[in-house]
Amino acid sequence: MHLRFLAAAAMILVASIASAQPPPVRAGWPDLSGTWKGTWGGAPTTLVVFKKSEAAFVGQALSGLSNFAQSVVGQNDGEVKGTLSTDGRAGPVSVTVTGRMGIFNGRLTLVLNAQPGWNWNDYQELVFTTVTPQQLAGTGTTTHQWGPTGAIDLKRETK
Repeated sequence: MHLRFLAAAAMILVASIASAQPPPVRAGWPDLSGTWKGTWGGAPTTLVVFKKSEAAFVGQALSGLSNFAQSVVGQNDGEVKGTLSTDGRAGPVSVTVTGRMGIFNGRLTLVLNAQPGWNWNDYQELVFTTVTPQQLAGTGTTTHQWGPTGAIDLKRETK
């Protein structure tokens, strides 16, 4: 009897997770999903932003990593997840990024965070103050001496 109850509870949990819908992006906010290419501190850089449906499942596991972005940006219903690849002084590196779009100082802003190393003190943070359907531009910082830092300018790749 107890085993049947646990099995039923597990099935309900799986069904509720599978049917969960990601929150809609605010009207007027661009859909950033796709591939973006450009430079970060002069280094070739590629950002691949997952579609909302792809990011919703990943978001359950990574939700705690974007708390800083939520507090900085303010309005936090523009969740963004993806992969960032850069070719810095130590060679190519790819990391998972998480972040939020929101209104900060009256302007649409995107803040992305990554943890490229095994140490909790290792981080990369990108703050895009230009957020349009065709361009992401701003500044990025990193704790790694080998990583890029400074201005980042990415353009959407067309299919």
